[in-house]
Amino acid sequence: EVNEAPVRDTELLGVCFISAYMVCDSFTSNYQSRVFKQYSVGSITMMVYTNLFSTAFTALGLCLTWELADVSRFVSENPAILPHIFLMAVCSAIGQLFIFHTIKTYGPLVFATIQTVRQLLSIFNSFVQFGHEVVPMELLGIGIVFLALGAQIGLRYRASRRPEVRPAAAA
Repeated sequence: EVNEAPVRDTELLGVCFISAYMVCDSFTSNYQSRVFKQYSVGSITMMVYTNLFSTAFTALGLCLTWELADVSRFVSENPAILPHIFLMAVCSAIGQLFIFHTIKTYGPLVFATIQTVRQLLSIFNSFVQFGHEVVPMELLGIGIVFLALGAQIGLRYRASRRPEVRPAAAA
């Protein structure tokens, strides 16, 4: 296959980005769980502070790269985009409430499992809906993830079926 893209040989950079994403993603939900437990913070409070930080971080990035003017110009030239931006913000907020509720109630491991299943369903949807090809390495990766999820579910099920062992009372 001939690659006509202007940027080539970015596989190593891509692997580095994916690795950094996985490290940060695993850290985030565990840290949020710790904050929920340690400080008794509610989901909405967590969402407010997360979004304040995210907004400030994004605004700083837009200002430092001088892209804020481009974004403002684009929105002013295309006002029909505003309802779409609003709808996306509402959907994002609802999604965040579910995420924070899941982490607070069930913990980061259950949340990670839900996210993994969601991503796998997105991959399968991409194969079916858009007819994307599946190469053997992708199938191997998907298989490994499903095996890990199945093992995790099986181990939890077996642990829940074991009778509880109670210490004998002193006579």
